[in-house]
Amino acid sequence: MTENDILLKSVLQGTFFNAWKNDKQDLANVNFKGLEIYLTPNCNLRCKYCYLQNHKQDLYPEHLTDSKVILENLSMLLDWLIDNNYKPKIDIFSGELFSQKLGFDALELIHEKLKGSGIKQICIPTNFTFICSEKLTERVENYIEKFKNIGIRLALSCSMDGKYCEDNRPANGEMIRDDDYYDRVFEFCKKYGYGFHPMIYSTYIENWIDNFSWFIEMFDKHGYTNYPLYLLEVRNEEWTEEQMAKFGEFVQYLVRWCRGKGRDVHKEGFNILGSMVSKIGRGIGCGLQSALYVRMGDLMIVPCHRTSYDGLEYGQFITDGGKITGINARNVENCIAALSFEADTLPMCETCFIKDQCSHGCMGCQYETVGDMFIPNPNVCKLEWYKVEYFNKEYKNGTDD
Repeated sequence: MTENDILLKSVLQGTFFNAWKNDKQDLANVNFKGLEIYLTPNCNLRCKYCYLQNHKQDLYPEHLTDSKVILENLSMLLDWLIDNNYKPKIDIFSGELFSQKLGFDALELIHEKLKGSGIKQICIPTNFTFICSEKLTERVENYIEKFKNIGIRLALSCSMDGKYCEDNRPANGEMIRDDDYYDRVFEFCKKYGYGFHPMIYSTYIENWIDNFSWFIEMFDKHGYTNYPLYLLEVRNEEWTEEQMAKFGEFVQYLVRWCRGKGRDVHKEGFNILGSMVSKIGRGIGCGLQSALYVRMGDLMIVPCHRTSYDGLEYGQFITDGGKITGINARNVENCIAALSFEADTLPMCETCFIKDQCSHGCMGCQYETVGDMFIPNPNVCKLEWYKVEYFNKEYKNGTDD
């Protein structure tokens, strides 16, 4: 074991591993509760903004996508959690899980292994195209019930952009997503208490006021008592200045809408507004600092699913005889830097006028476009400036002073 191996293990032990054994929700633990099972890049959609599809060969190379190996690695990871009495908050990140045999095989394995583990919830982002098939819908519901029977909630997060922006998410093959389909999606989510997380992208940004109104109408139509909508802009570099202005206009509209409904933008601003008037207890708003990301094709520990590039990996689980026996360091320096940095102190950000309101850039986008995780992309900076400027303008207009 090298000194770097010892150092990486020490860093992970003092953060994630200790938090997974500790039920307390204090600041020393709450930011390190997550474990993301990074399953497979394969998907049934070709979303225009999807980094996993656009950079698949670099993020999750083809030679790592053997289903048998992925399931063997998943089995070892789950056994390792159980053997160490670790109880993280588990997310499964993947190309559409319910469109492939591997996804259901993985669920079956997780169900078998985690009985009696004390883990309470597993979150799965899904594009909800399984609703197109009655057979698949029934199968998904059966798994929701199976996990419920062992005390684990399968929390599906609906990754659907909405009727007026769905063309950003073309299908690989025929798929009918008509009004009847959308009604079934909203009924399914209401039945199980699931929320929606559409992505606000540069293409069709001019449709987002109508798209937001459509979401609200659908919530009302299907008898929701709240509006479980989590909005986030896609922080890619291809935004034009005209599109940024349209995005700013949508932010203004959203502030007006919230005020008209008596909603507190601090707490009920659909995330996108609240992020400009609140602070979090870590250095960056995304999940990079709050979860350990493990790619199942090779048990590599990566900064996040968008930064799983060669050379950025923190380390890799060592296996022997079908069990995880240790961790081999790859880039422990990047691990320490990523987990400890404050986005407000990055180049350009340190002296930036809006740094306290800015969501900051995506570290994966930054690596892809400027060659460094820790250097902001200038065009994404401009997008955030538009967001903050238009928000402040509208927010001030509604105050007495």
